[in-house]
Amino acid sequence: MNLLKFYEELYALLYDSTPLAFDCGRLCERACCRVSPDLPGMFLFPGEEEVLKAVEGYAIQSAEMPGYGKVLLLSCRGRCDRQFRPLSCRVFPLAPLVEGGAVKARLDPRGRPVCPLCHQSRSGLSSAFVKNAEAAFTVLLSNPETEPFLRALSAAIDNFEQPLL
Repeated sequence: MNLLKFYEELYALLYDSTPLAFDCGRLCERACCRVSPDLPGMFLFPGEEEVLKAVEGYAIQSAEMPGYGKVLLLSCRGRCDRQFRPLSCRVFPLAPLVEGGAVKARLDPRGRPVCPLCHQSRSGLSSAFVKNAEAAFTVLLSNPETEPFLRALSAAIDNFEQPLL
């Protein structure tokens, strides 16, 4: 499979798709674009680093995802060319919710410390944005190279939401 073409098609699907009808970065001073203890970077999907490795201004580091293993996190300097945003940035503040063989978009609870949109319901987001994110998640779930990662990410977010007892 040609991962470069695969990600280019997903990027195109989400290129003009945004959570709100205006630049939501104005609400939080682009908090999701800054590395912080609350947001050490954005996950790269399997093979996505090949698409982005030549883009200046990005740093990529390794991390561990429970139930999956080694993953890559991308961070930037706070601004980037929209054309070269990773998939996680394009769908934020949404994340996948995998249930059996289907996937839906849900608000990402990991974004609560930095994103005011994560404190409302999904219905406050552009319906086209949600639809396009769900379409991208469906494509990722149907690809044998990205499906295990998507399932592990969904499970990690499920565990993130579990209260500590």
